[in-house]
Amino acid sequence: ALRQAKEQVFFSDLIVPHEAAHQWWGGIVAVASPEDEWLLEALANYSALLWLEKKNGPRATDQVLDGYRQELLAKDDAGHVVDSIGPIVWGYRLDQPHRLNNWRVITYGKGTWILHMLRKRMGDVAFVKLLTEVRKRYESHPLSTAGFAALAREVRPQGLSPESIDSFFENWVYATGIPSLKLNSSVNGLRLTGSIEQSNVEDDFSVDVPVEVRYPHGASDLIWVRTSSERKTFSVKLKQIPARVSIPEDILMRR
Repeated sequence: ALRQAKEQVFFSDLIVPHEAAHQWWGGIVAVASPEDEWLLEALANYSALLWLEKKNGPRATDQVLDGYRQELLAKDDAGHVVDSIGPIVWGYRLDQPHRLNNWRVITYGKGTWILHMLRKRMGDVAFVKLLTEVRKRYESHPLSTAGFAALAREVRPQGLSPESIDSFFENWVYATGIPSLKLNSSVNGLRLTGSIEQSNVEDDFSVDVPVEVRYPHGASDLIWVRTSSERKTFSVKLKQIPARVSIPEDILMRR
C-alpha cells in the first residue's frame, strides 16, 4: 500500500517536473564519472519535490520523504537494511542479483534526502545559491561529487563551518548509516541543557542533529548538535521558557 501510494504521487505529481528538471541536471550539467551520476537523479528529483512543496505545501513533500525513508530502512532476509548495502556513490554496483531495486531506492530515495538535509543545514538562501552556481559553473565542466561538496563549502552561510559540510558528505554521501537518536533535555530558568545519544550506526558516524525549541510566542529556535559514538551534551541560553524541545522529523533522516 505504501509503495502504491508513493508511486501514485510520483506518476501523478513528480514525474513531469522530474523529467523537465533533467533539462538542467543532465542536459546542461553533466557529471564526471559513474560515481557522480546520483547527483543528476537526486537534483532532478529534489527539484520536482521543491515544485511539489510550492504547489501542495511541506506536508506533501514530507510524505514523499517518509516513503523514501521507509524504503531505505526495509530489511532483507538477513535483517540488513537497504541503506547498508553501500554508499550512494557506488552507483549501479549497489544492485545485487537477488535485489535489483537497491540502486533506485538509494539513488532516488537517499539522494533526495541528502539534498533535503543539505538544504535544511545550509538554509534556503544558501541552498538556492548552491543550485544556481552549479548551473552556472558546470555548463561546460563535468560535475563531480567532490566538486559539489567544494561548492557547498564555498557558498555556505556565515556561522556554518567547512567542517560541518565535510562531515555531512563523509557520513551521508561517502558512507552508510541512518541513526536512531534519543534526546534528553531539561530547562532551568532560561538555561536549556540536554544530551543526544545515537545508535544503529558505526562508531565513526557523526552528523549535525537539529534540536528545535518551540516557544509559546514567536519564532522557534534551531540548535545544531554534532553527534558521536558517545553521548553528546549541550547547553544554551533561551530567550523565553520553551513550550517544547524536540528533534524535528522533517529536517534529518533518522530511524
